[in-house]
Amino acid sequence: NGPGLLGFERCVYVVPKENVVIPFRFKKAKKANRPLVVYFAGGGTVGHDNFRPMSEFLGSARGAAVLRRDCNVLVPQSLWSSVGTEADAREAYVQNCMTLLRRLLAGSTIDKKRIYVYGISFGAGCVWNAVLNHPNLFAAAVEAMGTYCGYKPFCKETFEPVKHLPIWMAHAADDVVVPIDSDDRFYEMLQSLGAPVRYTRRETGGHKMFYSFYHHEPWLDWMFAQRRRS
Repeated sequence: NGPGLLGFERCVYVVPKENVVIPFRFKKAKKANRPLVVYFAGGGTVGHDNFRPMSEFLGSARGAAVLRRDCNVLVPQSLWSSVGTEADAREAYVQNCMTLLRRLLAGSTIDKKRIYVYGISFGAGCVWNAVLNHPNLFAAAVEAMGTYCGYKPFCKETFEPVKHLPIWMAHAADDVVVPIDSDDRFYEMLQSLGAPVRYTRRETGGHKMFYSFYHHEPWLDWMFAQRRRS
């Protein structure tokens, strides 16, 4: 542990019984009973410097505006082990982050009905892993330029548990880094289930559309207005 940028603690989570560590930053809200925001960063931040995800969070993902809400914030960093497939790495990383998250929640003053998750690209895919595996943990989710990379099949049984969850998706049709196909299919499925899903779908913008989305759409007010009912 140690003090870091803007009051964030610089930490490392050692996964029990595994030879895995997760560098992360955590900022505690000034007041009790405040929300928690989890930010999953993009693939360009992979590593163990405990800095690159913070840089992306504050810049591309409009983290400075998030911090003005006086909320708790968790920003983990993926090591993206070369062992196994990307699906293996992402699934393990997100599951370990969720274990870390639950440890942070235990005995804390965080408002457990206002836990939000959002991300960009690789991190947006991590958002899908998180909500599909833990559908009753979050109050809302926002993902930009992501694709799901996990083991749950594309069917109504997979999406039924998250049909209550407010989700805001964003993608550009001309994204050649992360194809839009997954988001299109996910949106159609969620709509068919009557889910409170929103989709900012643009024809142009490429993979960098996430910057325009996070800086010009009202996703932040929308996200903080959500509250888990049970």
